[in-house]
Amino acid sequence: MGVWGAFKGARELHALGRIDRLPRLLCVQQESCAPMVSAWRDGSDRIRPEDIVPRPEGIAKAILRGNPSRAYPYVREILLESGGELVSVSDREIREARRLVEDLEGVSPCFAAAAAVAGLAQLGRRGEVPADETILVNLTGREREEPASITDPHWLVRAGDRWIAEDPTHRIPGLSA
Repeated sequence: MGVWGAFKGARELHALGRIDRLPRLLCVQQESCAPMVSAWRDGSDRIRPEDIVPRPEGIAKAILRGNPSRAYPYVREILLESGGELVSVSDREIREARRLVEDLEGVSPCFAAAAAVAGLAQLGRRGEVPADETILVNLTGREREEPASITDPHWLVRAGDRWIAEDPTHRIPGLSA
């Protein structure tokens, strides 16, 4: 949800008069795991069962989200508001973008950050980025550690001053009543 935070900051800067317009956002997923791109291209306001990638795989581990059902409505909202786009890129495009950043900037971004550069390059090749446009590419992030096996995950929700299980039938020691 880094894109949500970036856009929230842009809205605040715009409201303060520090920027004259909101930025057009670009969100990028890799082709091997692109459920949001699938929903976006079909004009869906939600992630549908056919969009979900049950076992996501790919080189950009930090953006492998096979079922972004909770995040997608928010991402879609800010893309629509900003006139933005959601695209997918191949492993080859990600690797090329990473080499480009290494060669031009002397830093080695993680594959997820390189995916953002690859998405921008893709739009540039399609003629969708004006040559005189000011562009900020958010190159934050790092590769994720492989999580310990989670066999029974549960969502938590804020209830006043504490967190409780979203499913009231599930009890979490120390958090649920």
